[in-house]
Amino acid sequence: MKLIHHFVTHTITTLMLFCAIMATGFFAFTSLPSSLLPDGGNHDITIVVRYPGQSPYKIEEIIVNPLEDAISTIGGIEEIVSSSNDTEARIYISFEKDANLQFKVYEIHEKIEPVRAMFPDDVNEPEIYLQGNDYSPIMVIGLSTTQHSLNKLRDIAEGIYKKNIERIEGVSQIEIGGGNKREVHVTVDNNYCVAHNIPLQRITEQIQKNNVITSIGILHDTMKDYALHLKSRFFTLDEIKHLPLLSGPGGLLTHLGQIAHVTDYAGIQDSLSRYNALDQVSLYIYKTSTANPLDVSQHIISLLSQCSIPGVTAHITYNSAEEIQRALHNLYMSCIAGIVLTMLVV
Repeated sequence: MKLIHHFVTHTITTLMLFCAIMATGFFAFTSLPSSLLPDGGNHDITIVVRYPGQSPYKIEEIIVNPLEDAISTIGGIEEIVSSSNDTEARIYISFEKDANLQFKVYEIHEKIEPVRAMFPDDVNEPEIYLQGNDYSPIMVIGLSTTQHSLNKLRDIAEGIYKKNIERIEGVSQIEIGGGNKREVHVTVDNNYCVAHNIPLQRITEQIQKNNVITSIGILHDTMKDYALHLKSRFFTLDEIKHLPLLSGPGGLLTHLGQIAHVTDYAGIQDSLSRYNALDQVSLYIYKTSTANPLDVSQHIISLLSQCSIPGVTAHITYNSAEEIQRALHNLYMSCIAGIVLTMLVV
């Protein structure tokens, strides 16, 4: 009773204390990161490699075991768990709490790139996910066009939109749906190869050796470390056609275009994306476990306003930030209503 009497008789002190508590609460409330389903500090990285039509045992032997051997040399790993089925392999890597997961992603890329070169040709590229327990995209962007084919639209999505969005801090992974994946077919003239003693294996090895990304080390700076890569990739059909080959015992120099037809080919469509009954290409964007979805969403929207491709329309079909903002608005209104009712009672 004495405490209550003290607050009632000393109104200025009570008002100042009430304002201080309100200011502290407001500062703490606005400083908290915003998310619908916080992940609680997840420190896992997931690797997904798709190899449809194979038995789980074969996928484990061809994909999982080599990848686990390569990844196990990375520091800071607490646990590695893998699973295989008839379509894909998944490897879950748990790191220590103080590990820099962004840098660990680069290390994983370095370790799995040499192993990837030894996989069969029909194995899909490994996908690395760095995200929280909410395994869903924070944003879906649809690309439509009236001037280009779906194949060209997918090339634009992969070569321009995906690369630019991946540079945004907080983006962990981008999946693309719709359209056809571009393939390059090399049809070799078998009679010419036999006549000039050029085995097919040599052609395959030359193409693989000249189409890789190789790690060349780490650059140490005072503030952070940078992973360095040597990129040696084919970008045009002419580069593939001019690939040099040695034939015969004398080592006569020839080019791949002289003994093979190199053509663009629209691969099998493995996914379909439609919006308002029209075909499109969609980008499914995932965030890292520690990123603020509101900040990531705002940066993506700003990038889309600056990235204008003639004949291509980009529209946001789903944005989790809108749900978060609606939830925050309801929370603000509830807080204000509670404060008003409290003041009326007091």
